[in-house]
Amino acid sequence: MGTCTRYLFVILACFFFTGITAQRRKIDSLLRVLPQKSDTAKIRVYLKLANGYRRLSLDTAIHYALTALEQSKKYKHIRYEYDAVFKLGDFNREK
Repeated sequence: MGTCTRYLFVILACFFFTGITAQRRKIDSLLRVLPQKSDTAKIRVYLKLANGYRRLSLDTAIHYALTALEQSKKYKHIRYEYDAVFKLGDFNREK
């Protein structure tokens, strides 16, 4: 492996791990505020968590999208129900 290839590999690895770390911080922040939110706001947080976990853990992303779907049906929020179903379709396509 040449020197140029090694440098390129290191640079790409730094970008990859920086992105994961930033995503983890965002997820941790969402998990921290979740208990403080109202019912409708919790649905939005669940949808954001589903997006956040999309690249990290597809099963966890599906879990949060399903939770958002259940809550949106419970509180009759059609828009969030649509968003959750749409996300579930995307996630299942990726599986």
